[in-house]
Amino acid sequence: MKVVRKGLMGLVLFLLVTVVTDSEAAITSHAAKKTPVRITGIRYWSNPNYTRVVISLNGEAAFNHHLLKEDPNINKPRRFYVDIKNANLSRSLKQPTAIDDVFVKTVRAGRNTKDTVRVVLDIKSIEDHKIFSLPEPFRIVIDITG
Repeated sequence: MKVVRKGLMGLVLFLLVTVVTDSEAAITSHAAKKTPVRITGIRYWSNPNYTRVVISLNGEAAFNHHLLKEDPNINKPRRFYVDIKNANLSRSLKQPTAIDDVFVKTVRAGRNTKDTVRVVLDIKSIEDHKIFSLPEPFRIVIDITG
């Protein structure tokens, strides 16, 4: 009887470990196949002290940003860009958007890599900038000051 009980306990333990391991693999697999977020809108507000650009998305996304220097050799103005990972552009997104205020000339977006969308602000004047995100609905907010 003790041999059967030990064998049964071993089988239960084996099945439990297998189920937990398979569940973890399913969770990991699901996270790896996360559907891309969609950039649904780009809006802006201008005033004499700063320009605010808001990028609206249908879900949370990782992003990074960089400020590029002006490049007169290729006739490029100073640019600020945001790379949004695992993202697509909405087909209804109208762009480029001419802001044409004291700080920003235009804002535009396009595919940078297979899974990254780049949003670019063509800068007229900049002293400082802030970038942060807001939840529900997820937005990336960029403030350009001068």
